[in-house]
Amino acid sequence: MSLAGYVDTQRLNFEAIKDSPHYSRLIETVDRLYRTAIELGPAHCPRLCFGKMLLMSHKSLLSSATLIARGQPEDAALVSRRAIEIGHLAIAVHLDSQNYVKWLDAQRRTARWEERRKGSARNQSPPTNGDGRL
Repeated sequence: MSLAGYVDTQRLNFEAIKDSPHYSRLIETVDRLYRTAIELGPAHCPRLCFGKMLLMSHKSLLSSATLIARGQPEDAALVSRRAIEIGHLAIAVHLDSQNYVKWLDAQRRTARWEERRKGSARNQSPPTNGDGRL
């Protein structure tokens, strides 16, 4: 199959399923949930941070829904997982502000490991809570 034929087939699949009540109601409901959640953002996490997490989660979910509608459900699994993981993080931050701090520390650890992998680690000390303790 040519690329043009493949894309045309995906387009036809999408057109056939997008108006299905099961598909359209689910996506519309999830969309409303994301928009409502942004309005209920936690005070202890910067609104921009919380909004970005929800936006990334929502975008991933919509990408996954589009893959399913185009007849590629097997490709949607990883994208769906990313949506769930980001949404899970947003909820964790909403419930406890320290989860945001822990997540930021994890990013620093990941960056440090990446530097080590590249052989350019400058700071070999473990991350701390800001007061010198682990």
